[in-house]
Amino acid sequence: MQRVEITKDVLRNSVACFFGSDFEANKKSLSGSKSKMRGIIGEVLFKSKYSIAKYIDCYDYDFLLKDKKIDIKTKFINVFPNENMFVNVKAEPLQDTDFYYFVMVLSNLKYAWHLGYISKDDFLREATLRKKGEVKDNFTFDFDHYELPIKKLRSTE
Repeated sequence: MQRVEITKDVLRNSVACFFGSDFEANKKSLSGSKSKMRGIIGEVLFKSKYSIAKYIDCYDYDFLLKDKKIDIKTKFINVFPNENMFVNVKAEPLQDTDFYYFVMVLSNLKYAWHLGYISKDDFLREATLRKKGEVKDNFTFDFDHYELPIKKLRSTE
């Protein structure tokens, strides 16, 4: 897990991507504008780390890197992440991707973490399916999704 400072350039590029995109035509986000901006920040951070990756504007994945389809999953958090926290992917529909790459962004936009990556096949094999309405640690899931502990991801360092 690699912590990075979110620079003014990252924020500037994220805002430019957000306002430069056709939001009405791209409704892949579950919670609208905030979710879209979160995703863009994760994508900008990924691109800054992997400059040879080619951005692809489609529902199923975000980048091509060495002929592999990479879907970036970004989550806002209020505390520094640890390896016992979980990453998750919505259960339906699953994207046609080769790998998931996970980023967490501190809500105050000061830091982000490149958590790691995992192949879609390995993710589905190792993750736990959480059903809508299921309760875990006093939290009720509001949609079906798969969750996996961060410690099971492959390192990005």
